[in-house]
Amino acid sequence: MLRRGLRYTVIYICLRFYRTEAKIKLRRRYMKFESYISNIKNRPVFVRFLGNMFLVLFIPFLLLLVVYFSLNAKLKTQTYERNLGILESSVEKMELLYDNMDQISYYLSENSEIINFYNLDTFSFSYHASDVLRAQKVLSAIRVGNNDILNIQLYSKQSGIVIDYFTNALYFDRYYGSSFYMDGMDGEQFKTNYLESQDNVSYNHGAATMNKSYNEVLVYSRRHISSNGRNIAGKLLFYVNKKRLLQFFAPLEYHDEGFIYMLDEKDNLIFSNNLTNYEAGHIDTSELVDNSGYINMNVNGKEMFVTYYRSKNRDWLCVEAVPAASLLAVTGGFRKLMLLLLLLAVMVGVSLVLLVAKKLAAPMIEIGNALGSKGKKVPMEEYVDEIKVLVERNSALMDRMQQQVAVMRTDAFNKFLTGECGSEEETREILDKIGLKSSAAHYVILLVSCNDINVDARLEDISAQKVFLENIIREQKFDEIQDIYHIDFARMVVFMASMDVSARRVRERAEELICVVKDTIAGDAFYSISVGGDVADDILKLPGAFVHSQKALSIPQNVFGTHKVQWYDRAKQYLDMETYEMNMQEKNVSLQNLVLTDKIKKYINENYNDPQLSLSLVGEEFCITEVYLSKLFKQTTGENFSKYIEGIRMERAKELMEQKKKVSEIAVLVGYNSPQVFRRAWKRYYGDTP
Repeated sequence: MLRRGLRYTVIYICLRFYRTEAKIKLRRRYMKFESYISNIKNRPVFVRFLGNMFLVLFIPFLLLLVVYFSLNAKLKTQTYERNLGILESSVEKMELLYDNMDQISYYLSENSEIINFYNLDTFSFSYHASDVLRAQKVLSAIRVGNNDILNIQLYSKQSGIVIDYFTNALYFDRYYGSSFYMDGMDGEQFKTNYLESQDNVSYNHGAATMNKSYNEVLVYSRRHISSNGRNIAGKLLFYVNKKRLLQFFAPLEYHDEGFIYMLDEKDNLIFSNNLTNYEAGHIDTSELVDNSGYINMNVNGKEMFVTYYRSKNRDWLCVEAVPAASLLAVTGGFRKLMLLLLLLAVMVGVSLVLLVAKKLAAPMIEIGNALGSKGKKVPMEEYVDEIKVLVERNSALMDRMQQQVAVMRTDAFNKFLTGECGSEEETREILDKIGLKSSAAHYVILLVSCNDINVDARLEDISAQKVFLENIIREQKFDEIQDIYHIDFARMVVFMASMDVSARRVRERAEELICVVKDTIAGDAFYSISVGGDVADDILKLPGAFVHSQKALSIPQNVFGTHKVQWYDRAKQYLDMETYEMNMQEKNVSLQNLVLTDKIKKYINENYNDPQLSLSLVGEEFCITEVYLSKLFKQTTGENFSKYIEGIRMERAKELMEQKKKVSEIAVLVGYNSPQVFRRAWKRYYGDTP
């Protein structure tokens, strides 16, 4: 007893402990949730973030809704179309059965044994029993190939004899009730309603016992006209098993709570099934306007989905009615799954919105707390203004940092090219810092000189020209380009590295780059570049390659042919570089240079109306390089090459303007490609519009 008491005590203490722990955890969760809600209420920044995120979520949510309802509608349509297709196929099968019975009727109307049977009268049939037997044999032969027909009856009005598949009855009273019986109808009623009916064609249904077999049947009767065409000689009746006929419509969904029926061309009922609680008249056929289709309709106070089809040959109308809910129950599972996935997507989206809004708003909330003081909240308008100021300052700081990084990289590269680095280890450390690839097979230094730069222009204009050129080079997307460094206000270095072991192919790639760049800027007659270059197989040899590129650019004579790059290897084959290095100080202008400048001026005065007139064209004419021509012209005349050409053109344009010529005509006469370019040049030169 003591042990049991101790056991119960321990169990009780454990239960109390776990209950207490559970309460504590529940309370903590509640306090955490309450704090979260409080933060939401007290943090307009979070609420604004949340609102914006929900607006972003609204669009995909709306798309999901559209997709859901579209798929739902498509599923419904496919279900309805499938139901209609089954109905059409079933009616066509039924039509084939009745077509077969019409063919049998036509065959019997032409058969001599059947004609003789119809022509028997009450006085002669006892002497012609063989005619009855032959007619009955004809029916037995038809039975062999027509399993869908339960029985065929032939009735001779003149003799009163009835024959079918199984029996030839000379006396109708003995036949009806023993071999054949129609449920709920005596012999006289059957004879009046079926055998002696005046209808050419009629459709009936009921339950019949024939050859000791009871079946629900459809009765299709046709009357036989005598040979004179005036009197009714007899009747032909076909009996079809209703169960066999309903098998045609078995795939339809009407069995449990719906119904099906068929009307002939006169709206007489041919057959029906499950019409116990409904009447065919409950369907308003005036709404069934097309040959086939489906429609939702209230039938006897119940919402039904009605599918109908009107046969093409006989104009029969077949109608199937099914409760709309039960028809769509087939796809109900899939539609519920789609709805569940939609709700799941919404829940996931809402969770992500809350998480993202919380993450994004956190730094803003901290900034808001920093802007406030002692729990006071900053108004939303002031908060937004403060954030804008911080963002602008941060953007300006980032721009300054990027500019500073670019300056530091350029400075480090300049030190490397000029050989200011000490040991090899220090050199490689600098190269690693500026990110130069040190494992390539060949390196290329392209020294790009902007010709004819106006030194008197503003630094902003000169910088804009160089930035324009740098952007053009970077846009070419050459994988070999490692970086571009601005050496001074007129020159920049394009540094290339290639894994190709062939120096010739490396030069060709560099030539291809410079060719594309020169073609791009060719439309500007006042903007040209000269490029000196050298190739090295070791990154530590780049300072020497840079010196060689400078020497290649300094020679006056054009020894490079059609090459776009003035390669050092090609230049040193023809000239002693030290002999042709230029001293461009003003006091050393030689008579030979003055004579050359006069020839160049004369050439410009004679060809100023050529739109292609440029440093490149004049350099080719006098067999000197563009960079030498630009420096020579500036040294001897004190004026930029492009400014001199512009001055000649503007003086001539002013003379033409005084002659009252049109602006478009003057632009062509003085060497401009378009009136717009001419107007800009005129305004730049004279300060007003032409």
